Amino acid sequence: MVQKRKSPIRHIVKKHKRRGKWIESFERGSGTQQRRIKKRAVGYTDSAEELSLVIRDLLKDYGELGKSPEYISTGECELFAGEVINRFPQAEYGTTDDYTDLSETAIIAGRRVAFPGHVWIRYRGKHYDAETPFGVDRWFDLPIFRRESELASWSPKEKAKIGWT
Repeated sequence: MVQKRKSPIRHIVKKHKRRGKWIESFERGSGTQQRRIKKRAVGYTDSAEELSLVIRDLLKDYGELGKSPEYISTGECELFAGEVINRFPQAEYGTTDDYTDLSETAIIAGRRVAFPGHVWIRYRGKHYDAETPFGVDRWFDLPIFRRESELASWSPKEKAKIGWT
């Protein structure tokens, strides 16, 4: 008896037209012989809350590898941002180069300030990275810049001018 070979299983993730949710399905066959094996809602929609969920899910994966959010921000930020954007394609990259000149400096509160190189996620006017899964309104409010830029050495009075407490 000759066994019939089964066609490979295809993994498909697409957005539901009416509900706006992402649907993950596993299908076998093609055309009229196509059969859906399993279908489930992935749960991602076009909202900032869903982007935060994607970031937190990815942080769990990195945490299992022993990588903290601070470690990701200081060494694997580009890889992390790329993985988030793969899972949530409505977002886009943000980089220090987008906001600084060639010398990695920007004018903040009338002063030229140096910033470390960093890659993060931008979505609907907010800025997200591994340390800020819920986002911040201004790019220089990301924790890496609070910690490692020249802004960290400003006096409390100068920090108050830009809204840092």
